Amino acid sequence: MIFDRIESDRYTNIYRYFKTSLILIFTVVLYLPLISVPLTAAEQPEGDFQTVKTFHDIVFLTIAGTINPVSSRYVIREIRKAGEVSSLVVLQLDTPGGLESSTGDINRAILNSPVPVITYVSPRGARAASAGAFIMMASHITVMAPGTTMGAAHPVGLGGGMFGKQSNNTEAIMNDKITNILVSTMRTLAETHGRNTEVAATMVSESKSFTEKQALEAGLIDFIAGDVKELLRGLEGHPVQLQGKLFYISLSGTSKGRPVIMNYREELLNYLANPTVALIFMMLGIYGLIYEFTTPGFGFAGATGIFCLILAFFGLQNFPISVAGVALILLGAALLILEVKVISYGFLTLGGVGSIITGSMMLIDSKDATMQVSIRVLLGLATVLTVVFLLLLSVIIKAYRKKPRLGPASLIGLTGEVRELLCPEGGLVFVRGELWKAQLTGGGKAKRGTPIRIDKVRGNLVIVSTVEEG
Repeated sequence: MIFDRIESDRYTNIYRYFKTSLILIFTVVLYLPLISVPLTAAEQPEGDFQTVKTFHDIVFLTIAGTINPVSSRYVIREIRKAGEVSSLVVLQLDTPGGLESSTGDINRAILNSPVPVITYVSPRGARAASAGAFIMMASHITVMAPGTTMGAAHPVGLGGGMFGKQSNNTEAIMNDKITNILVSTMRTLAETHGRNTEVAATMVSESKSFTEKQALEAGLIDFIAGDVKELLRGLEGHPVQLQGKLFYISLSGTSKGRPVIMNYREELLNYLANPTVALIFMMLGIYGLIYEFTTPGFGFAGATGIFCLILAFFGLQNFPISVAGVALILLGAALLILEVKVISYGFLTLGGVGSIITGSMMLIDSKDATMQVSIRVLLGLATVLTVVFLLLLSVIIKAYRKKPRLGPASLIGLTGEVRELLCPEGGLVFVRGELWKAQLTGGGKAKRGTPIRIDKVRGNLVIVSTVEEG
């Protein structure tokens, strides 16, 4: 009995071990594929550390110039569109800097983007200076091409005002305040994406710049890519921290991407957002209107001048304008117009040209090098336009001094004779083969055949005086 019970327990235990082993083997076989194969974004639960997101479309944006309201609107619009269709955004950047307000708008769009934004400083020789450094730190992934630089983000153009500079103490305080704010902003942006905050802050506080290798060693960028193909290879499987969630980028089945450029209106405004270009159009417009005001009628010069001024105003709206600069430019234009009416032998012209040049140099109220007008271009343009203006002015003055050949005014000074008794009016005179109704100056009478000279013309009536026969 005891033996039978022991044998029964042994078989029971063997059966249990066998059953448990089958369950374990079945479980391993069933779940092994799920463990070995990475899950896609749709299969992984949200918030999983190993989430992989596949992007089937890449949008390439380009900024090659200053950061201004035009480029800001372009980038913000395309980031929003990419977020709606879950496209990866690559911003190819080459900028000397720009407006702080426009940079802040772009940074906010990147930080709140539902899709990753990769900023790629390219091509070789490109730079992400000043405002570009802030955009780099705000981006989810930062990449630089060989031979590129980033940094030098110390704020400039902080002091002064529309009518002159502030005191040195006030200007120093304002510089310190804004510098400290921008240092904090740079630290925050770098910390958001796990970059070296201390080194990033030196780009503002010490205006430091970094090559692509230095930036990689300092932990400011993620990797270096020589071209777009190398960039895409580096993005495959790269981790991204997006709005507090970590995932890995997958570009399997992704096309090479599609470039999205500015529309025609933005291209024009972005071109005019160069202070030198805007000033050239403004000076062309001013000189065109000056020429139009000094000649009768309204023609090509006036229409061209108005057109150029409109283009100039489109460009200048992107910059802080100095009222003193505008006033000097208007004063110069007034002096040039006055030169036509009051012959000053060139003194008014020199004063007008000098006023326009000085006003143009003061027109943009900023010390930022990206907003400064090229002095060489300004002086060259002013010289050429002044020479052209003086040549046209000399032609106008000669035309004013010439005696009219047509119309009633051409009769003044001509001589003739009385054909019908003047006593002192009501008679006729014969001048240049024509009979004119005449009136004798000073009263009296003039009989037929008396020689006369025309002094004035009043409508169809000529005022004449007798001429003694020599």
